[in-house]
Amino acid sequence: MARTNRGVQALAAHDPNTVGPYTLLGRIGAGGMGRVYLARSGEGRLAAVKVVHEEHAAVGEFRDRFRREIRAAQQVGGEHTADVLGSDADADPPWIATTYVPGPSLEAVIREHGALPTESVHAPWPKASSKPFAASTTPGSSTATSSRPT
Repeated sequence: MARTNRGVQALAAHDPNTVGPYTLLGRIGAGGMGRVYLARSGEGRLAAVKVVHEEHAAVGEFRDRFRREIRAAQQVGGEHTADVLGSDADADPPWIATTYVPGPSLEAVIREHGALPTESVHAPWPKASSKPFAASTTPGSSTATSSRPT
């Protein structure tokens, strides 16, 4: 795949052109759950759109887990995570869109600079927060969706 700016890859022939109300501009990455695309809303806002792999979408339990992931991401949105802009766990395939945060992936940072120092990954919770992130997620759910794949 041809590379474009900021590590975004050109869309492949088998990639969709749109997902929900978003026009896909390029592929940011892929993981075990699905592919993540750079997209633009009708209003011009950039988004990271995660589209679930087809083999997962066919499994009802997976869709339930994806719904929990969406709810968890909506609950923790704010200063330390990308906001959820839209989602559809019932679409074929399911998807979630979050605010696009430009920058390198965690994988790229570690590959280039090595392991991160402990203090860089232990961010203090804002004073307004009454509970840590782990307590705000639904039991059995995955963590909040990042705009960059892991």
